[in-house]
Amino acid sequence: MPCEEDMPDRAEVPAPSAPLKRIRRQVIGRRLGLQPYYQIAPSMADTLILTAHTDDNRHVGRRYMLGGAALALVTPAVIIAFFTTGGQSFEAACFGSALSWPCATIGLLGVVSGRAIATTTNTITFDPHARTIRYTQQNRVHRLRSQTLQYDQVAQLRLKPRPVQVGNLFQRTYTITVLEIVTDEGYVWIVDSARDPAALAPLAAAVAQILGVPLQPPEAAGA
Repeated sequence: MPCEEDMPDRAEVPAPSAPLKRIRRQVIGRRLGLQPYYQIAPSMADTLILTAHTDDNRHVGRRYMLGGAALALVTPAVIIAFFTTGGQSFEAACFGSALSWPCATIGLLGVVSGRAIATTTNTITFDPHARTIRYTQQNRVHRLRSQTLQYDQVAQLRLKPRPVQVGNLFQRTYTITVLEIVTDEGYVWIVDSARDPAALAPLAAAVAQILGVPLQPPEAAGA
């Protein structure tokens, strides 16, 4: 029989785990386009993982890198031109460097930004066990970024028509369909978008199933 001092005076209760931080506004993955950005990746049967098509990022990133490299090459050309036309003087070379320095800076920033865009990968993971929706973004320039939305925050899932402008110099406005998560506080989180609603159908159905919520069609969402 145990002694009195061996008996615990209270039951041992495990320390409660820290609550998940409640994130309200979406920062990562707010992208609208004419074609679906995500595809359903092979995963475990009870987890849904959406991975981004990387071809679009590569094309945009390469344009930035080429434009940045072209601007950066302006610097030595301007310095040589001033050095030659200025009687090959040191003052002329310095003046040319001062004038071309902004082009070099913008060009280098373009190269770095282009590399970041070209190597960017976005992922959305729906985990019914943890009851979380995790948005992640990473590339070879910046560290991994992530945001986590809790299942308890999901109020509705809808397909909503929205206008979007496409193009750089000459922009055109299109009406696209956006797959959105609306939280219990009224914030809108974008999942994906497409000009053709049928292109979003498989992804929207998979998201509705993993969340266990009904999907509102565009007519109901736009009403």
